[in-house]
Amino acid sequence: RRPVVIIVSDGTGQDQYEQQRATQIADEFGYLGFVADVTGHERMANETLFVSRIQAAVDFVKSHTAVDPANIAIAGFGIGGTGALYYALTGGDGGVKAITSFHGTLSRVATVAASALPFNYTPQILIESGGDADSMDDVILLENALISMAADYELSRYSGVGQAYTKWNDKEGRYNPHASVRSFEAMASVLREVFPAMPLKSLTESPTESPIKSSTESMLFSHKSFLILILSIHVFLS
Repeated sequence: RRPVVIIVSDGTGQDQYEQQRATQIADEFGYLGFVADVTGHERMANETLFVSRIQAAVDFVKSHTAVDPANIAIAGFGIGGTGALYYALTGGDGGVKAITSFHGTLSRVATVAASALPFNYTPQILIESGGDADSMDDVILLENALISMAADYELSRYSGVGQAYTKWNDKEGRYNPHASVRSFEAMASVLREVFPAMPLKSLTESPTESPIKSSTESMLFSHKSFLILILSIHVFLS
């Protein structure tokens, strides 16, 4: 059994980008990568529903035979990063050890942060944000809430960078390789702290390093001495 990183997709839903990130996590970190497509207009507008979808993904991976249920992390991108912070601020599940938000919209999170409750568990929270993406007022509001909750958190902002800076296939050309590598190195550092030691390789940014041939061919395969699990799901709740 291995630790797992649940990837929460951005507003476009899971596509090759998230699948390749899951492959990268498995290949370079030695963990399992799990892509959970929990986005949708009704979910993005409803924080409670969004959190419940992420919780459903957490519950699913906990039950998987390849997963170590005591070692789970969440990494969200774009609106998925916003949802990951919703999950963190509303208590979430004690089984999640680390939560990373990549270029989530902090203005939306700040409204939830104002009414957040103290943690009944202590995940490590990593917030990776473009310096041009969020106002200082929203950053301060969020950080004040995290401090009042006694949260274990880190917040990094990258100058001259906006939204979607980790997404190499972004149609608006907002990808920034420097900020992307730096933010993934930060997540790798946190994961090394909270997860058992696994074989690691240097981080790469080329999507061709971890090609996805098809959704079927990428479901389960072996790479060198460890098992890599790549899964994509749509989580539906009543």
